[in-house]
Amino acid sequence: MKTIDSHFRHFLSFSPEAEIKGSAILRAVEGLGAYSNQVYTLLSLEGLPMIYAEEWYNLQKWLNVLKLVYTKYGAFTLLTLGKSVSDDFPESETMDLQTALSLLDSGYRFNHRNGDVGGLELTGFDKEKRTAVFNSHSPYPPEFGKGVILGIMRKFKPDKGAVPEIIIENTETPLSYTYHISW
Repeated sequence: MKTIDSHFRHFLSFSPEAEIKGSAILRAVEGLGAYSNQVYTLLSLEGLPMIYAEEWYNLQKWLNVLKLVYTKYGAFTLLTLGKSVSDDFPESETMDLQTALSLLDSGYRFNHRNGDVGGLELTGFDKEKRTAVFNSHSPYPPEFGKGVILGIMRKFKPDKGAVPEIIIENTETPLSYTYHISW
């Protein structure tokens, strides 16, 4: 298995007309708590001084902000932003981890529109072996996606005391990653 090279990062929208819903941006940024002001400053630098939950914004501008976050604050901050995305994922007593992971693509598409925005797919899940495989074809950097998956695992704990591990693998397709998940 080939793991991801630390310099292999992509922050380019697949379509110039692609947009992201303001609520998704706000959810991610607010997850940084006291440090969210730094990201709001970066949003202003990208021409997005005010974000409104029900408005739509150019995806490339948001990706530019994420690239600045990575450059200034590192990969762990991208992971933290990704974890915050799952905070508004609907909770249900009947929903388990497998169902939540399989619904990520629907949530992704709900928050993105216009042109090719990519997609997500749960391609394997074995509750007994405590493993899952998740594919992402997305303009988001892999650390952000890893954070989203960790956030879902935190919310829909597969087993009490489980410690998730996620290995990111490059695929032959540019901007596509496979996440090998175990717990």
